[in-house]
Amino acid sequence: LPPEVFRLDDADGERLQRESLQYQVRGACLLALGNREKASRNIEHTIAITRLLSCHAPDEETRTQHRQLVPHLILERTRVKVVFHVGQGEATEAAREIERSIREIVEQIQREDREGRANASPSLTALQEMAEEVRRKYLAR
Repeated sequence: LPPEVFRLDDADGERLQRESLQYQVRGACLLALGNREKASRNIEHTIAITRLLSCHAPDEETRTQHRQLVPHLILERTRVKVVFHVGQGEATEAAREIERSIREIVEQIQREDREGRANASPSLTALQEMAEEVRRKYLAR
């Protein structure tokens, strides 16, 4: 639904923010236990909640905070997947995952009409550096 048609009330916004935080903590624990698959699913769930809040949170400040958080969560999801793929000897798939994430962040920035912001995104910069590292360490052999 378009943001003008649907807005979360304060209580729902707070519940979703709490759920998002719980999933972030759970994902970190799953990573520490070595369960990358479940950790990745937790990050996907967190991204979905964060995107929902970025459009439908009750106030502009909360929407802005969550819009800014999405690229970081995409970066974290990508790190988990890249570590897995590299560990499995799948460097080409790791590189593809990074490129998909770069496109996803750039598309989000373009949708939000933040001209010039793409080059200033720390998450985008980190993904570009990660792509270079994967190419240099694993694909340039």
